[in-house]
Amino acid sequence: MIEMFRNFKAFAGVKDLPFRKITWLKIFLVAAFFFFLNQVIEFNVLFTLSHHYEELCKLDCGWYESIAVKGYDKQPHFGIGHPKMDAANWAFFPMFPLLSKIIINLFGFSPSLSLVLTSKF
Repeated sequence: MIEMFRNFKAFAGVKDLPFRKITWLKIFLVAAFFFFLNQVIEFNVLFTLSHHYEELCKLDCGWYESIAVKGYDKQPHFGIGHPKMDAANWAFFPMFPLLSKIIINLFGFSPSLSLVLTSKF
């Protein structure tokens, strides 16, 4: 296999190039740079449009917020507009609201803000 590769390089006229080793630290730093660049752009767009991070908390966020604040429901919610009237927050896994609850307790953020911040990481 190696001999085939050497023959192909000779056939294609490719010389040995001095490849640099890409370390995991370099990959992490590039990824972290683009992550923080994205956060800065997102913050500036929200600030320019006079919105807040809490406004990103839509759809299932209410269910996660109820788990983070009150825990899981003991009974379904009857009569809240759900077609079968058997809605409960049991369908949602606990890790995301648990991490959000930790942020609420550590920093005193609102539940919706802590959910949005938790979703960023």
